[in-house]
Amino acid sequence: MNAEINSYEERMITGKNVVFYAVQIGFTKNNRKWIVTKRYSEFDDLNKSIKDIYPNLPSLPAKTYFKLSDPKYIEER
Repeated sequence: MNAEINSYEERMITGKNVVFYAVQIGFTKNNRKWIVTKRYSEFDDLNKSIKDIYPNLPSLPAKTYFKLSDPKYIEER
């Protein structure tokens, strides 16, 4: 299995600018691919729930409590 961030987009939700990440997930064995678009917090929740089962998963970037207004920061995340 492999995963990579394809892109991100900003959406206005209840008056706030929110960032969604589009992650392509694929399986090399059967060459199937999906694109999943979720907020960082949703990926963080998933990571926390499966890290005991898959301990070799790479760590996610640290969470920030500041606004994500700088596209460079969003790209790095």
